[in-house]
Amino acid sequence: MPTLIIVSFIIEPFAALMYPTYDYWKFSPSFYMLRLGIVIMLCIGMFFFEKRWGVSPRSPVTLIGRESLIVYATHLLLIYGDFGRFNFFKRVNHTFGYLEASVTTVLLLGMMYVLAYFWNRVKRESPRWKTILQYGVLVVLVGVFFLGPGE
Repeated sequence: MPTLIIVSFIIEPFAALMYPTYDYWKFSPSFYMLRLGIVIMLCIGMFFFEKRWGVSPRSPVTLIGRESLIVYATHLLLIYGDFGRFNFFKRVNHTFGYLEASVTTVLLLGMMYVLAYFWNRVKRESPRWKTILQYGVLVVLVGVFFLGPGE
């Protein structure tokens, strides 16, 4: 809703006066309203896209929706996961500008589409490999849970 986005910009100057410790990026009502407005606008846009052109079973939207759990979990692991020396979140830590953030977002979306496509294909064509991969990931995650990440 554009209204939420506009209201978020209107109340922003007053929010800093209301809270003794104020951090826009962590717990600002205006930032929450801005994000909510953007998400609602994206949902409305997808609704009208689907209504106008339809979404076939072979659509990227359908594919990513069908494989949303693996896409969601993997993108969180990539962004917030600690892989020994590499930690994306700590390395970037709010230092990206608009161009870098946009390029990173497009790359992440592309990687998640490829992952969804690959996983969907493995599930359809090779149930044996699907089971092997699932148990392999389970063993790794349980190992990391009990033993901690390797350095």
